[in-house]
Amino acid sequence: MPTRRHAITALASLASTFAASLSLPVQAQDQKTLRLVIPFAAGGSSDGMARLLATRLSAELGGRTVIVEPTPGGSGLLAARKVLNGPSDGTMLLNISPTTTIILPKTTKLDFDPLTDFVPVSNMGSNPLVLGVHKSVPATTLTEFVTWAKAQPAKSINFASGGSGTSTHLVAELFFKRAGIQLTHVPYKGGAPALQDLLAGHV
Repeated sequence: MPTRRHAITALASLASTFAASLSLPVQAQDQKTLRLVIPFAAGGSSDGMARLLATRLSAELGGRTVIVEPTPGGSGLLAARKVLNGPSDGTMLLNISPTTTIILPKTTKLDFDPLTDFVPVSNMGSNPLVLGVHKSVPATTLTEFVTWAKAQPAKSINFASGGSGTSTHLVAELFFKRAGIQLTHVPYKGGAPALQDLLAGHV
């Protein structure tokens, strides 16, 4: 089973890849702070992964300052535009998700092309998707949850996601459709605020 140690080891290797990829474009800017922009709120998995990466990347670059800038909103659009309109000297990086590169171009008229206006550096990682329920829900397995949900009025159950059009939203909708249950989507600006409301019993 993957552990935090495994994750940190992987990120250390990833930081080396990042450092090698960045060495040429930012060599003349080595006194400037590197900014890693993420499209979700602070406290979520993307934020945590970015902060681990920032620490390792700073070490690989000889103590270079690397800061993480959570920029939630618009299912990744705000973060993408922030980097697109930022300095083009390699000092601003974007943690871009499949939502921005694959889903939004199909559902939204964008003023940029995520596949040509950004240069890929490296894969940062992947996150598993899980279904969690409040402790008041009488279900400890997926089957029990579906059975319970089918007994509730249609759309009377709220479910949270990291934002409209994100993988957490669309995968959940696909699962609910196949399971034959109807829930009401409540989008958040990241996993952290969604988890807070889950723990409070709001979703």
